[in-house]
This record gives sequence, C-alpha cells and structure tokens, in this order.
Amino acid sequence: MVSAVSAYRSAVDEKRGRHLLANRRISKNELVFNERPLLALQSLGNSLDGALCCKHCKSFLFCRDTHLALHSKDLTRDSIACNANIISCRGKCGEYFCSKKCESDAWNMHGHCFLCTGGITEDSGEEHPLLQFKVHAIQTNEIFLMVADWLTRVLCLRARNIQNYEKKGEKQAIYSLDAVLKPFCDFTMVPWWDVCSGIDHSNQHNGGYSDEEYDDMNEEGEQEHADLGETLRRLCSESAELLRGAVANCLDEMDSTDDTSTSQ
Repeated sequence: MVSAVSAYRSAVDEKRGRHLLANRRISKNELVFNERPLLALQSLGNSLDGALCCKHCKSFLFCRDTHLALHSKDLTRDSIACNANIISCRGKCGEYFCSKKCESDAWNMHGHCFLCTGGITEDSGEEHPLLQFKVHAIQTNEIFLMVADWLTRVLCLRARNIQNYEKKGEKQAIYSLDAVLKPFCDFTMVPWWDVCSGIDHSNQHNGGYSDEEYDDMNEEGEQEHADLGETLRRLCSESAELLRGAVANCLDEMDSTDDTSTSQ
C-alpha cells in the first residue's frame, strides 16, 4: 500500500541548486509524480517517419504495429484518418488528437487556434504570414515552432484571465503578465548568440603548435563563433518578425469574424 505522505519535497541549496528530497522510503515501481510538460515538440522527421502522436499531449495514437506499418509505407496517414479513436483538428489542418478534450484544450487554451493552417485559402497561398513563418522554421530550426506554441499559449492564458476578471464584474481587467509568464521563466537561459560568441581558452594548451600558430587558430575560431552568433541572431529576428505577423493576421481575422457575426 502506498503511503499517503508525499514521496518528496522540493529544496534549494548552493551546491545542488533546486532539487527533490525523499520524505520516505519509495518502493520499487512506485509512481513518484506525474505531470504534463509545459512545452513539448515532436520533430517533423519523427512524425513523417510514422510516429503519430497527439498534437497536444504527445501520447501515441496507435499501437506499435500501426506505427511500423506507417514507417514502412504499408499504411498512409490518409488511410487511418477515419479511425474512430482519433480526433482531427476542427480547423482541418491535418493535426490529430487522442481525445476531444485534447483537441479542445489545444484550440482554446494552448493557442492552436492561432497556429492552425486549415483556414489558409489557395488565394493567399505562400504569401500567408502563418505559412511563411512555418516554412521558415522548417528550413532553419524547428525550435521556432515550439516558441510559437509558447507565445500563443501565453496569449490564450492572458485572454482567459482577463475574461475571468470581467465575469466577476470588475471594471478593469487587470492581470499581471508576469504571473502568466512565471511557469516558463525558470527555463529562460542565455540567448543562442551569446552562448557561442565567446571561447574560454583558460584550460587549453598549445598542443604542439607555436605560440604564433596557436594565436592565429584562436583568432579564426573566435571569428567563426562571432559569425555563427550573428547568423543565429538574424534567424531569431527573422522568425520573430514572421511570427509577429502571423499572430497579428490571426487576430485581424478573428476581429473580422466577430464583426460579421455582430452585423448578422
């Protein structure tokens, strides 16, 4: 029988930083805790190879044999799309979910309503801001797609909290953006371009090269790192601009829909 006492507690010290300590003896195979990740990204390559996961919770949608059949091309995504056990995105973008709840949570609370490509028409095509952002991310670094998930989730959380304040009858819906961002702030680290911009030579040795040759090599290495840093900064700037345009376009479309509904 599992004890009612919590298996662990959180602690902080200078040596280990933040960590967990056991409150009691933990039995073999005992579940310590269970939680969903704040953010997660399935690589496109993994998905295209046949590993179909729920867009929201990332659980597998099918059994092992089905995924292997998809990988070997014995089955196609279209052939299993009508499976009663999976839910398709309401926007018809091609994303799948393991349940109606996951589909609803992704759309209403985690920002998929901003990132769904199902509503993109042939007229807008490649010029659509959202499509431009996603193509740029695929061609440069898929991590930008997870950044988009983060941003749109924050927007949804912010909107929901404002609505909750308004429902309570408060004249001004004031909610701290810091409170919305707090769960994510612990994972904010040094920007890419700063990570690669400097080289610590304190523990390096000449390795048989003369001092002059070694200095030349260091200068070349530092220049390469500086160039890489500038490239990363440029890519992040490009992605941010495209994402900003995609979200702004989505908000404009939402406003247009609301205006049309009101006039009718």
